[in-house]
Amino acid sequence: MALPQNILLDTYPDSKIIVKNNDVILVSNTFEYLPAWPIYILKNDRYVEHVSNVFNKANEFDFSGVPAGEGLRLIDFSFEKDRYQIIGEFKDTMHLNVQQGNFTVYSDDLKNWSEPEWSSDSETPKAPIEKFLKCMINHGSNGQYPLDSESLLSIRGDKENIILDRHTMKLQPANINDQSNVSFVGFRQTHLQTKISANFKINYDLDKNEEVGLAVRKNDTDYIKFAVYKNVVKIVHRQHDIATITHSKKHDLIAFHLSIVSDLKNQYHFLFNDEELGVIDGETLEVSSQFGTVIGPFATSNGDPTTALVNISDLEYEIK
Repeated sequence: MALPQNILLDTYPDSKIIVKNNDVILVSNTFEYLPAWPIYILKNDRYVEHVSNVFNKANEFDFSGVPAGEGLRLIDFSFEKDRYQIIGEFKDTMHLNVQQGNFTVYSDDLKNWSEPEWSSDSETPKAPIEKFLKCMINHGSNGQYPLDSESLLSIRGDKENIILDRHTMKLQPANINDQSNVSFVGFRQTHLQTKISANFKINYDLDKNEEVGLAVRKNDTDYIKFAVYKNVVKIVHRQHDIATITHSKKHDLIAFHLSIVSDLKNQYHFLFNDEELGVIDGETLEVSSQFGTVIGPFATSNGDPTTALVNISDLEYEIK
């Protein structure tokens, strides 16, 4: 199967693969993101089916304050005694009082998984199989999505905490660099050439410093925000926890269209109502991110409690 060269292998980091009845079954790491540990079946190197997520909710684990690159990590994936078995680890070096360590979950059908059985055993991760991983990533995910779609990932908690319905997101005091369940959902960026776009509508509180927009996130300290405030739109480039406003433009709109387009040179182009505001080199983002890049909408009131909501419609992800 001919595969394009712009596939980003860090989209599904340190994946584990088994082969059963000529099907390749893959599970991949998610760390601080939810839903956690998606299960895929690859048939004949062509057809890919997303079967389930091992953990759809944060019920079993305390994700609050988990550092980027920690949380849930895969150790091993196998099929033994007529059932599937995943050994994993939950890690939080900032909060040693929460339950963490190694555990095992089981399933008979890949859809229904047992509760974690905790263990003190230590395991060594197995290497992923790059060929299968490339085929799996290349299945693509073009289309329009509601905010509550399972294709969108949330950070350190469930989407239900930040999403009211298919098109409405809460503005929370926390910003996307805070180690909490912030108002951000995003797609794994699977290819260099991608486009994400959406329509936004918000009634700003004139007494607060509210912002909404799209973000390209590597981790808590390295990201690019395409942020729209009540009277100005900014591109904010955060590198190693130092934020710089690279481009800005005044506006007086409550409804607007945002797009981020990435190209083969790993350049991100930021468009406000279809007019390019600026370009940022993706190579300047932290390259050692455990998870790769996640792109999607965010909303924050920057420290002040608010009842404001933002409507986000026609959210589209496209692989070029």
